[in-house]
Amino acid sequence: MTIFKFLLAPILSIVTITLCLAGSPGDNVKITQKEFDDRIEFYAVNHNPIPVSIRFKFVMRGLKEAQTEREYQVIHPNTSEKVVAVLSKTGQAWTYKYNMQVYLGDFYSGGHNQDHIYQLPFEKGQSFLLSQGYDGSFSHHKINAIDFTMPEGTTINALRNGIVAEVIEHNDRGCASRECLDLANSILIYHEDGSFARYAHLQKNGALIEIGEIVKAGQAIGLSGNTGWSSQPHLHFAIFEIREGNLMYSLPTLFQTETGVTYLEEGKYYKCP
Repeated sequence: MTIFKFLLAPILSIVTITLCLAGSPGDNVKITQKEFDDRIEFYAVNHNPIPVSIRFKFVMRGLKEAQTEREYQVIHPNTSEKVVAVLSKTGQAWTYKYNMQVYLGDFYSGGHNQDHIYQLPFEKGQSFLLSQGYDGSFSHHKINAIDFTMPEGTTINALRNGIVAEVIEHNDRGCASRECLDLANSILIYHEDGSFARYAHLQKNGALIEIGEIVKAGQAIGLSGNTGWSSQPHLHFAIFEIREGNLMYSLPTLFQTETGVTYLEEGKYYKCP
């Protein structure tokens, strides 16, 4: 007799709006099982537009889990079924249940390239005030995120090349309190080194790209707005990695500015060269 139970680890809750994923990547991962005379095999298909990393935790009797080279299995998008776990039968009556954790991205990608130089996220020749920087006192405490004050409808450009992993654009309101925390329109882009960029507080229907689209640095991706937890129209963005436990680790990054390559500082105006 088989007792089957599927539990998806919840995506992390975190203090700042732009470091939250709107849904679970596991919603788009299909798991199937096939029973053979001597074993049970588990297969995964990833319907997300980017890789996911998954880990199984089994509770079982009368079965033995086959050892794998890596603790996490990386499932690339738009590929055929991949064997992600095997339970060998021992000849005794058996049962099992399992928990599966799903992480967006390739857990073994090697980590963010700290030497990468990012482009400013607006059009060439435009200049905007960096109103809140890393570890800012209003909403960036211990978070490496950046706010640029700008009028609603300003064109937002991609910071670097990547794949669009998520688009939220249905929200139509914002306010200066936490009650609006979940109302920000945003775009999530996955980079080749495994890092992500989240662009937030966009206009309703302000996305200029679609999920799964490949974008280039400097490409127009959206229109700025004032949705979500926001006291004035601005763009909020952060670069981050997803680490074990679904913890999102925000990263300081270098930018190409009119005066050279630098880390951005709060209270300064920056012009896109």
